[in-house]
Amino acid sequence: MRHLLLVIGLFAVSTASFAQHPGDTVNAVFADKYGAVWFGTDYGLLRKTDNTWKAYFTKDNEPVFVNSLTNQHPADSILWVGTKKGAVQANISSGGLVSTLAYDKNNSAIESDVILDIALNQYLNCFYATPLGLGILVDKIWSFIKTIGDVPEAEYTSAKALGDTIYIGTRGKGVARLIKTVDGFTGASAYVQPWAGLPSDDIICVFIDSKRNQWYGTSSGVARHTSIKTKQGWDVYITNELPDLHVNAIAEDPDGNIWIGTSGGLSKLASDLVTITNYKISEGLPDNHINTICVLSKNSIWIGTNKGASHFDGTKFENVLTSDFAKNFEGPAGIRDNAAAISNFYMVYPNPVTSGLNITFTKALSQPAVAEIFNLQGSLLKSWTIDKNQSHFYYDLCADPGKKLFPGTYLLLIQTVTVKQASKILVQ
Repeated sequence: MRHLLLVIGLFAVSTASFAQHPGDTVNAVFADKYGAVWFGTDYGLLRKTDNTWKAYFTKDNEPVFVNSLTNQHPADSILWVGTKKGAVQANISSGGLVSTLAYDKNNSAIESDVILDIALNQYLNCFYATPLGLGILVDKIWSFIKTIGDVPEAEYTSAKALGDTIYIGTRGKGVARLIKTVDGFTGASAYVQPWAGLPSDDIICVFIDSKRNQWYGTSSGVARHTSIKTKQGWDVYITNELPDLHVNAIAEDPDGNIWIGTSGGLSKLASDLVTITNYKISEGLPDNHINTICVLSKNSIWIGTNKGASHFDGTKFENVLTSDFAKNFEGPAGIRDNAAAISNFYMVYPNPVTSGLNITFTKALSQPAVAEIFNLQGSLLKSWTIDKNQSHFYYDLCADPGKKLFPGTYLLLIQTVTVKQASKILVQ
C-alpha cells in the first residue's frame, strides 16, 4: 500500500541529487489559526511565521506539486493538502506540521492521484476534485463519481462548499452542483451555457463570498450567481478592464472588495462591483501570472505567482522567492559548507568556533550586508548589519549574554540586495 508521506520537521533533504528547493511557482497559500502562513509550491510546503521559515518535502525528496490547501474547519488543526501524488490530511500545531495521513488511488477509491482541489461541507464530508472525477469520503467510506447531474465525465478543477451543497468547476462542461445531506445525496444539477449566464463552460476556480454568492473564474472572464434559481441572478464580468480574461483565483477582503487573479495580473473589483484597480509587475508584483490569493485582513493579502509569493499591505507589494528561503533551510544537501564557499561570497573561521567569528569576503562589499544566525529549527537567534566597503568582519558571539549560543550546529546567513549565502557553523 503506497502512501505519500510528508517528512515531519526541518532539514528533510538527504540527497544532493534533489532539485534543492521548491520551485518559485506558488499554487496555494493558507493562513492557519496560529498565525502561520503556508505556501504550496511545485516541490513541497513552506511555512512562515514572522521571519522564520520551514520547508517540508516528501520522504523520497521527489516533487510533490502542491495544488491546494484547505482548512477542515476554522477551529480545527487539520489542513488538507491536494497534490499531484494524492491527498494529505495534515495535523498542524503552533510549531508546524505534526503528522500526516495520505490517500491515493492505491489505498482509497480516488481513481486519480492528481488532486486539484479539496472541499469540506458542513458535515465535514470531503470532496476531491480530480481530472477523472470526484472522490468523496464520508464517515471513512469512499466513493468516486464521474457524472453529476447533467454533467457527464469531466475534469473537475475546483470545489467549494456552501452548507450542504458542493459546487464543482469543470473543464469545458460548466459547473456541477451536488447536494449532500446527513443521509445521502439529495440532488445534482449543473450550470452550463447558454442559459446559466457563464461567459465560458471552462471553469478554472470557484469561490463563495460572505453573502453566500457563488463566483466562477473561467477562461473568458468572471461570473457571479446570486439567486437560488439556477437560471436567474447571473452577473458577468468580462470587461476589457481586467488585465486578462483567464481567471485563476478569486478572494474577498473584509471591505467586500473582490480580488481577481488572472494570467495577466491582479485586479481588485471594488465593493460597488464597478470600479476595478489593476496591479501588474509595473506596480510591484513579481509576476503577472496569479495562481492564488489569500486574504488575512484588509491590509494583509498574500498572492501566489509563477515567480514567488507577494504580500500586499494595502500600499505596496513585498515579494519573496520561495526557493531562496527553502534552500537556506534544507540541511546538508542545500547548505554549502565552508570549503565550497571559499570561492564564492565569503568564508568563515575558525569553525568550530568558541566565541569570536571571523568573516572574510572574497571582495570588499559594494553594499551593506545583513548577517543572521538560525538554529536548526529555523528560529532567528542573532542578527546584525555589516557596512559596505568592508572585506573582513569580526563578530563576538558572546556580545549579548541574553542570546547565548549553546554548543551545537547553526546556520549563518549573509545577504545583500543581490547575493545570498548560508553556511554551517559549529559552536563549541
